[in-house]
Amino acid sequence: MKYKEMFVSVWIDQHLNFGQRTSSRVEGQHSVLKKYLQEKNYSLAKFVGAIDRFVKSQLTAINESFEKSMIVSKHEHRFSCFDLLRGNVSLKALDMLVEEIQRVHQVDSSNCGCKLQNSCGLPCACMLSAYLNSGECIPLESIDVFWRKLKISPSIPMEDEDICGDDKFEMFKETYNKQPEAVKKSMMRKLLDIFQPSKTHIREPAIQKNTCGRPSLKKQKQKQTDSINQAPRRRNFSTMPKFVEFNNRDPARHSSYITTIPDLNEIPDLKEEPDLNEIPDLKEEPDLNEIPDLKEEPQSCYNHRLIDEIQVMFHPYITHIQDVEGDGNCGFRAISVCLGYGENDWLYVRRQLLDELLSSYDAYARVFTDGIGELYTLLNFLESPAPKRYWLLMPETGILIANRFGVVLTFLTNQGSLTFFPLWKGPEEFLYHRVITISLVYGNHYVMVQLEGDCPLPTILAFWIRHKAPCAAGWETMFMSRLELYRQLKPYNPETPFITIEDLNGGVYLAIPKNMVA
Repeated sequence: MKYKEMFVSVWIDQHLNFGQRTSSRVEGQHSVLKKYLQEKNYSLAKFVGAIDRFVKSQLTAINESFEKSMIVSKHEHRFSCFDLLRGNVSLKALDMLVEEIQRVHQVDSSNCGCKLQNSCGLPCACMLSAYLNSGECIPLESIDVFWRKLKISPSIPMEDEDICGDDKFEMFKETYNKQPEAVKKSMMRKLLDIFQPSKTHIREPAIQKNTCGRPSLKKQKQKQTDSINQAPRRRNFSTMPKFVEFNNRDPARHSSYITTIPDLNEIPDLKEEPDLNEIPDLKEEPDLNEIPDLKEEPQSCYNHRLIDEIQVMFHPYITHIQDVEGDGNCGFRAISVCLGYGENDWLYVRRQLLDELLSSYDAYARVFTDGIGELYTLLNFLESPAPKRYWLLMPETGILIANRFGVVLTFLTNQGSLTFFPLWKGPEEFLYHRVITISLVYGNHYVMVQLEGDCPLPTILAFWIRHKAPCAAGWETMFMSRLELYRQLKPYNPETPFITIEDLNGGVYLAIPKNMVA
């Protein structure tokens, strides 16, 4: 039985369950209900009455426990770090925290396991150790709302309410009028989808009910028609061929390079889409004797004028380099292109990153320790051209990009490249694990680089190892082979602006900026 409990806890302690480990809640409640049903044969009226008494007794017990949590103060809860929690969270949660404090002297951040954080939404031993050593109070926000709810709010019917949304509409109009044209179009399209659903571009996906046998020609044609009517999925990059013309800096006219609506849920105009389902005429035979005009041959990435600014190990994986306007916002323009927008949507990227910084300002202040004011100043500059002090700042901005857009960012330079994973979310929280790449060329200009296949992933920034949430550790495991490939191919460069150290777990190298080392 001992080992059975240990095996079960390995799985259960990694998922939020608030201490409830039973797999048959219905059976448990059924057995309690039988105590109220003293006879075997009950009429429907008596049966409903018994259930009513049963539910009311449970409600009374719950309210009693809530009152105790708000009034009673136990002696064992007299920790100074509990000052903000007493009377505001459940006594059961405080009891669990007291038990976890007993583990503080037995574990550290390397072997904590963070079981209480993952399974119950409460600070674990390594987090409690930091509060105890610093003398700070545990913030109420670090406790899951499950333990903070000490009152059952009765449901209020809305049938008799006079619902008036005039104030909400006024707020919407004020917000709408302040937005740029691209955002206005996106907001208006969403409104049209709500009150005119019959005119939306979104269609129900086609489902293949019969998976056996070859479909008939009629069904094949119907499938092609359905695929055309469906809103196409967003792609990471353009579907242009492997060898493209790089002299033109404008992005290709494709849904991946939308230059009007900076919205991840945007539905592109199907009139501008190439017909990907068009069946070529096989009767037309190519002229094998035709001599191609070499002057019209597309330029290879290896002949591109920026290829020498990128580390040689990445050259076999490069399929596209997108140059952008060098107005001081080139870093944000390159990120915009990586995300599938046009480079002119750089302002949207700046605002998103600024919102990301402000929404978790205290958390980022602990990550960056200093320089967060400089980061806020450069992100809050919304004009073009941008002076040098408002340029994209790496590696700080790279952390914001990975967290805000849920992507893996690789940053390439000849002096040293870096990989940025999301800090506080794991790979299981994202449907797609997108890897985007930008490169610093000539020491003062950013461009978008598209890499194909299982290309090497550069060194992980040490910020991530130190400040990542436990759930985010899966990123390193997922990309371990590609991180190890970079480690094997990386040449020694004494002029790199980063110092690399070995991970304590024997994993890949970590990178620390030299200017942060005393």
